[in-house]
Amino acid sequence: MGDLTLTCPHCGFARTMPAEKVPERPVRVTCPKCRESFAFRKPAVVPISPKADSPSSVPPSAVDAPAPEPSTTGRLRGIGELFKDAWEIYVRRVGVLMGLYLLALLFLLLPVGLFALLGVSVSLVMPDLGTPLLAAGILTGLLLGCVALFWGLAAMVYAVADENLDIKTALQRSWSRIWAFAWVFTLTGFIVTGGFLLLIIPGIIFSVWFFLSQFVLAAEDERGMRALLKSKAYMQGRFFEVFLRLFVVWIVSAVIGMVPVLGAVLSLLFVPFMLICGWLIYDDLRRERGSFPFTCSAGDKMIWVVIGALGFLVVPLSLLLLGIGWLGLSLSGINLPWRWFGY
Repeated sequence: MGDLTLTCPHCGFARTMPAEKVPERPVRVTCPKCRESFAFRKPAVVPISPKADSPSSVPPSAVDAPAPEPSTTGRLRGIGELFKDAWEIYVRRVGVLMGLYLLALLFLLLPVGLFALLGVSVSLVMPDLGTPLLAAGILTGLLLGCVALFWGLAAMVYAVADENLDIKTALQRSWSRIWAFAWVFTLTGFIVTGGFLLLIIPGIIFSVWFFLSQFVLAAEDERGMRALLKSKAYMQGRFFEVFLRLFVVWIVSAVIGMVPVLGAVLSLLFVPFMLICGWLIYDDLRRERGSFPFTCSAGDKMIWVVIGALGFLVVPLSLLLLGIGWLGLSLSGINLPWRWFGY
């Protein structure tokens, strides 16, 4: 059999391996020298072992591999196929993914507990400041815990995207992108929550549009609002298909959570499976679209932040308008039954 040479586009390190050991499907591989990952697709025609006097037999480089070719099928995996492929990956990777998920939860809870304990200890020495110190300790621990949680979740995304990563390597990979992931997760949560406050429907739409942002960051290194807006660009013309798949995944998750006694444990085990389903949807969309030009202006980015902020302003503005209306009616001499307000 012939050999293939895999060349890292980041540092140029190359390694030759037998062609029969290279999977037929596109994979992400990790360079053993620089530890960066890149996509590699096995050529349709396997080259013969290279010879010194045959320039045409030089194996293809992986430099052009990260940009996937457009899909020839032009379709997403069906729901049954999506669950089947996700389950196969889940079985292979459950140890790594569950380990990272449990670490992410530990990263969140540990700082909160430590700083709360520190606040209690200090309050014993200064009783007058007990409540403020305890609150400050919990708040500080929560902030640090959220950052650490983002680190663990980012490591899970990398471990799903690259099946060669173990727990340690995934954590190392995500450490260099911890603030980028924290910002993407924060932006997504802020805009989606604001959308739900705008009468729910916008929140559902935003949840689907921006769902792929974490994978766009991991695979393409698009950061901040660019990751969110590129996720939305991938959804163009595919919104309802993606929504249907995500809806089924969410319904299955809800049903599992309602299982008596074991529901909490099963829900915990289902989280990596949901993440794998999301990655496969992203992978299908990316291969369908291939490499496409993507630009976004400062205005494009700002408008979504404004929309999210408007959602958070809806509740206080509604209460304010209700109060003004009630005050106006009172001043005009109209008596309102107090039972309307629970009295």
